[in-house]
Amino acid sequence: MFQETSSESKPGKKSANEAIRRLDLQIADLQESVRILKSQRNGHLPISTLPVEILTKIFLLHQHNMLVQLLGWIGITHVSQRWREIALNFSDLWIHIPFHHPKWAKEMIARSQHAYPIVKANYIPSSHPSEARRLKNFLQQHLSRVQVLDILCAKPQHIAKLFQDIQPTSVPCLSTLRLSVQSQKSGTAPSAVLDSFQIVDSRLLNANSLRKLNVSTTPRWDLGLFSGLTHLKLHSKLRTQTSQREFLDALRRMPNLQSLQLDGPVLPEAVDKSSLEPVHLPDLRKLDVLDTVPIIEFFLHHVTFPPNTCTAIGCKRRDPVLRLANISPILVLLKRLLSERPRALKLHHINFVCFKERDVWKLKLYGRICPPLQGYHTNSAADFIFFVEWDSYEADTLSPIDELSVDMFGIFPQGDVVSLSLSSYGGTCVRHFARKIGQLPALNALRLNYIPSAPFLQELDCDAPQEGDNLSIPTYPALRCLHFNPNHHIDVPDLTTLYNCLKKRSELGLGPEKLKINLCTLRNLDEQTTALLEKVVEVVSVMNDWNS
Repeated sequence: MFQETSSESKPGKKSANEAIRRLDLQIADLQESVRILKSQRNGHLPISTLPVEILTKIFLLHQHNMLVQLLGWIGITHVSQRWREIALNFSDLWIHIPFHHPKWAKEMIARSQHAYPIVKANYIPSSHPSEARRLKNFLQQHLSRVQVLDILCAKPQHIAKLFQDIQPTSVPCLSTLRLSVQSQKSGTAPSAVLDSFQIVDSRLLNANSLRKLNVSTTPRWDLGLFSGLTHLKLHSKLRTQTSQREFLDALRRMPNLQSLQLDGPVLPEAVDKSSLEPVHLPDLRKLDVLDTVPIIEFFLHHVTFPPNTCTAIGCKRRDPVLRLANISPILVLLKRLLSERPRALKLHHINFVCFKERDVWKLKLYGRICPPLQGYHTNSAADFIFFVEWDSYEADTLSPIDELSVDMFGIFPQGDVVSLSLSSYGGTCVRHFARKIGQLPALNALRLNYIPSAPFLQELDCDAPQEGDNLSIPTYPALRCLHFNPNHHIDVPDLTTLYNCLKKRSELGLGPEKLKINLCTLRNLDEQTTALLEKVVEVVSVMNDWNS
């Protein structure tokens, strides 16, 4: 009985399977028809009628917003058939080669066709050999059409290793070259650092379009890449013996330089005894120089630039005690530089910071034409920066800091200072500095951050004995706003003393008219005390906000 039933069911089973197969084919045909109809319908939508030029711009914006290296932007190739065709044939969309991704690196190299690739990659053969190998193979074949070459190496020798196996190549499209080193140890041989960049220079020929150069190495200033640049950034821990004349000649080959950043001992130390003609950089907008006092003095004597250049000058010393004589040569030059600024570019807003970090004392001055915007740090986007750093393991450093502060602050034209923010970390002595601040004729706002207030209150006190020739002239003659922002390690001002002082000044028609106090640290500011102060000044209670 079982066998008969089984045999009788076979024709029925075959018939059902055939019916299902025919229905599946009809379903597939219908789905294809629906897909074609949807595609035709989408073709009539406004977004599908956008010109190719607009779509490609949208693609590039989407790519930028999605972060190029994360590859999430590639999803735009699956939106529609038209979008896919346009994207795949738009070679500029595929110029960011992800060497860390084997599949996509190969695919994008092919899709970029004859466009100008942007190469940002790590070359660290010891830890990422596959990525290093793909990068080297690419440069050996396509270096001539690269527009941006941005490579991070573990040490200078890796730069030499990468370029040694590349034949000298004409790079007419190269506009940006950035060669960074993760860690340049002090024990690295200077010849290894120097030779690495010489090898790079010998491999990149006809770099007439090169405008931006950023290198973590000590250069020879007679190399061919130092020509026609608009942005130059060099940073190193090692100095090579090149002549000052070679450095100035290199600047002359870059007359349109807009940004010059020299971090560390990259300027020549050897003194050229022959007369050297100064170099003027009329288009310079940003200047950063960090070096020793003699080198900075040489630079300021021989390189001139417009007064509106955002300038940062820093000197480092290894003396246990820094004296005024150690930095006085450049103070004179900086004072002259600031005095020559036109009226519209005067630095009215100054921020002074003094602190100690890991046995290194730092004095920093920030100057701004306009006050910082609400919500921005007072040091952000400063128009002028000057700072000094020196090692100190001795306890008698605080007294010279007070004297240094006075002379460093003196580089600013005193009549131009309208607002001043003072910050000190480490209990710095500021007695002479406070007296200097009290004599500023146009100072409208004073902020004391984490700094002892007693010396400044003494200057505010009209009955306190004054030193100097102008004993009859009141201190802080233009002051309108006083802001105390102490921390838990700094004694807060005695409010009774403060009230008596402000009362006398108010009776003489002197400010401040507004008093800002940080509630987070001034715990003894009760209603009674506030009411007392408000008889002579407007009291504004603020939280711990740098820019309140």
